[in-house]
Amino acid sequence: QNANHEQAFLMLEDSSAQVRAAAALALGQMGHYGASFADYLGARVESTSGDIEVRRAAARAIGNLGALASSQAATLERCLGDAIAAGENADIELIAAVCVALG
Repeated sequence: QNANHEQAFLMLEDSSAQVRAAAALALGQMGHYGASFADYLGARVESTSGDIEVRRAAARAIGNLGALASSQAATLERCLGDAIAAGENADIELIAAVCVALG
């Protein structure tokens, strides 16, 4: 099991955005191990230079981790504020993922 956990972390740096998104979602299902990467997931949510699917997946992963990733609440709130400020250019799916993650 630890090998699978480690593999998920390593895939966060894959060249494919789809693989990075899947890895983030997997970490969101790994409880305390996944929560050890909460800061990394939070950075992915905030990254405006990253792929939007990865940002959405990272937000969902934080939400799935729940209280284990509560350290990322302020990051999610900043992301939500920035996304809403984008107006008609806002990514509705990212906003929804962040809102669900915040509860």
